[in-house]
Amino acid sequence: MLEWLKFLADLFSKVFSNNKTSGMVNDKKDSLYQPLLNEIEELIKGKGEIVYDLDPALLEDVVINEYKYGVSRKLHKKCKRLYILIEEYNKIDVISVAHNIIVGIFKRSYEELYGSVIDDVSCVTDQHGNPFEIEHFVPPYESIQQYVDKQLITDLLKGEGMPEHNVCVDRNLGLYDYIYRELVMIFHSVLNEETNGRKHKLPKLQKEVSMQPEEYMAINNFFDVYNTDWRIRRKYDLKKQIIEESNCIIDDLKKRIRRIVKKT
Repeated sequence: MLEWLKFLADLFSKVFSNNKTSGMVNDKKDSLYQPLLNEIEELIKGKGEIVYDLDPALLEDVVINEYKYGVSRKLHKKCKRLYILIEEYNKIDVISVAHNIIVGIFKRSYEELYGSVIDDVSCVTDQHGNPFEIEHFVPPYESIQQYVDKQLITDLLKGEGMPEHNVCVDRNLGLYDYIYRELVMIFHSVLNEETNGRKHKLPKLQKEVSMQPEEYMAINNFFDVYNTDWRIRRKYDLKKQIIEESNCIIDDLKKRIRRIVKKT
């Protein structure tokens, strides 16, 4: 009788232990594997897009606080590799790169149309009495160096290859071309900026053009410069590596989830 009771106790203990283990494994699937899979799949949805930063909140927590999740060394290593790539990727500010290119285009175009961007030069002395010169720029150039409409620049980058603004490039021949509306809007804004309710008076045009000054500035091929910038090329390369590492982790997580589902 005692042996029979002992047998039943051992049996119930094993069943309880197996159920507990199965429950823990299922919890891991629901609290870690599936959410992490969803997050990483979402990260690589816009495969060719580099305008927005990536925000892998769960991945970051898994990498930094691995003790909370009890992930395998192999999976943690993969997650850490991906997280390091994403950190470098997010450090490259494409809006800042684009803004600097726009400033350069404005400067060159303004000099072609109106002359120098230097409005005045003043001579001052430092605390030791040494003289030095300070260049004062024309208001539109000062403005565009500080003016960053992030939404317009974002729309410009997302609309690459799809210029919407139609402009006449040669009235005699009746030639028209398409340029980027966002660039026209940016240049128009700084050329027509008002100070204390008064619009800044532009110098007389030194070059005859068949379009508005802001259109002439926007006709420069922004994306030729943007896409050859080393930071942009690096960001595209990082995005490619992120997709490869992500797919590797996605495959790993799906295999783990399948194994759990088969056992339950």
